[in-house]
Amino acid sequence: MDRIKSYQNIIKEALKTHASYRSSDMPDIDNQLIINEKGSQFVMIVSGWYRKEYIHNIVFHIEVKEEKVWIYEDLTDVGIANELIEKGIPESDIFLAYNQPYSSNYSRAKVA
Repeated sequence: MDRIKSYQNIIKEALKTHASYRSSDMPDIDNQLIINEKGSQFVMIVSGWYRKEYIHNIVFHIEVKEEKVWIYEDLTDVGIANELIEKGIPESDIFLAYNQPYSSNYSRAKVA
């Protein structure tokens, strides 16, 4: 299996696990997983009503391009990069796109 397909499968597995979680204190919030395999784009959105407020947020936005994993958004405490590393994607192939260019860890994930 080529590297891109392997990375796509690892990302799908991780995000499907996250999408299956339900918050007991927010039963009206749905997790929506959007996968565009051809474009190697992976997005998870949460949406619904919490009390009197409508919630609609991107939890994850990940892209596989040029045999690297680009994380554009990650609103978790755990850090999806850490999970992807645990599942076999090398840290050197994960880029945190939301870090500022002058940050010392701009181009690589930082495992906590």
